[in-house]
Amino acid sequence: MKKITIVIISIVFCSTFAKGQKDKMFYADLTTASSSIWHGWDININNGPVIHPYLEYAIPKTDFSLAAWASLPTDRNLSFNDDIEFFLKYNKEALKKKRFAIKLNSFIDYVVCPNVKMATTDGSSKTKMLWKYNLGITFTNLVKIANSPVIPAYNMYYIRPFGSIDFTDGTIHECSLFYTIPVLSRIKIGSTVNYHTGVFDGGSGWTHATSHISSSLKVKAVKLSAAINKQWSFNQRNDIEDEFWFSLGISSKF
Repeated sequence: MKKITIVIISIVFCSTFAKGQKDKMFYADLTTASSSIWHGWDININNGPVIHPYLEYAIPKTDFSLAAWASLPTDRNLSFNDDIEFFLKYNKEALKKKRFAIKLNSFIDYVVCPNVKMATTDGSSKTKMLWKYNLGITFTNLVKIANSPVIPAYNMYYIRPFGSIDFTDGTIHECSLFYTIPVLSRIKIGSTVNYHTGVFDGGSGWTHATSHISSSLKVKAVKLSAAINKQWSFNQRNDIEDEFWFSLGISSKF
C-alpha cells in the first residue's frame, strides 16, 4: 500500500504544481478497476480491485511521447501481480477533416513484474520482464450515423519475453468498433475481438470478445470517467470464464 500511496501523491502533486502553465505537455490519469484484465487474461483471478496510475509526457514539436503505467492490486498480499510498464509512443493524425482521416499509433513497451521470478536460458532466474510492441490504425471519420462517426480500429501487439523460457512469444490481433451516441453525447459504446497466435503458451485462435460502455464528464481542468466491460472468453487456455469489470478514473492535462 505504501507504493500505491506514493504514486497517488506524486500524480496529485504534479497536477497541482503545473496549474496555470500554458503548454500542456503532461497527461496524468488515475483509474481504479474492479479487476485486472490484460488482453483477455484475468491477472488477479477475481481477487479484488487494482489501481492504474498513468503519466505521459509529450515531447515538444514531435509526435512522440514517453509514458509510464502500472497495475497495483489494492490487496498487497497480491503484490506478485504488480506490473510496471514504460513506453515510447508515436501518434500521428492525417487528413483530419476528410472522410479517410486516419490515426496511426505505435509504441515500444518495456514491462517489469518486480515481484515475479522467471526461469532463463542459462538455468538461473531473474525478474519477469518482457517487451511489447504495437502497431495500429484508426479510421476516425470513415462512416457516420446520425452525424456521429463509427470508429473502426486495428491493433497488433507482439509480446516477447526478456531472456525467459517460461512462456512463448506471440502476437495479439485486436479489432475494435466504437460509437458515441449522439443524443447522449457523453456515452460511448463499443466492442473488441481478439485473435492470439500462441503468446504465453495459450494456443492460436480467437480468444475473446468484449463489449464496452463508457462515459466521461469534464469539470474545469479535470475529466472524470467511468466504464463497464463484459468479456466472453472463447479459449480456456486464455481464460476459463467470462469476465465482468468496471472502472472509475480521473485525468488531467497540464
